[in-house]
Amino acid sequence: MASTSPTSHNIKTPFPAHRIQDFHKFAVSNVILYKLHDKVTHLEATLHNAEFDELLITDLRILQVLETDLPTHFDRDDIFRSNPRLLQILEQPAEVNAYRMFRLIPMNPIKADHASKPRVGLVVEARHPYLDFLELRQERYPKGPPTRKEVDTIAESLGRPPENVRRELTEHWDLENSTMAETGRSVRKMVLGEDPYYAQ
Repeated sequence: MASTSPTSHNIKTPFPAHRIQDFHKFAVSNVILYKLHDKVTHLEATLHNAEFDELLITDLRILQVLETDLPTHFDRDDIFRSNPRLLQILEQPAEVNAYRMFRLIPMNPIKADHASKPRVGLVVEARHPYLDFLELRQERYPKGPPTRKEVDTIAESLGRPPENVRRELTEHWDLENSTMAETGRSVRKMVLGEDPYYAQ
């Protein structure tokens, strides 16, 4: 009779914590990939000096976008067949894909009677602050980079550290306004999830 319990496999490559909003300064250890019947089911990791004790990824598409060290038999086509947008993202140059961001949300409610249980953060796709920047400017292609005041305004509205918001805004501004501008703008909808238009 086949086992119904996943088997664990330690991941040796560093986990790309810098891809998770407001999380890049924290440490990650004990990254473990789980498989059932030779298919990946989820990934877990231990967090240090973070809001959560553990990190969990159950969306296999996110594992691929994060370029985690997955087994060679990982069937990407089967996973992405139902989501063409994410498949297109993966086919972009690595330097474009590297601008996608994720965030942690509580996996289980933090209550007094659960204080002894680990606090688990589930990794999900994040809304990029560049969309807030475009909305603030009311321009599809702003003519200048975000100002300090704009960064502070966006950070305050999102309840996020200004330095983290500034870093993400600057990185995406450079993507769309440097030598990669044509490529960066052409994949905006895939990278940000949206490409809003504004009345001029």
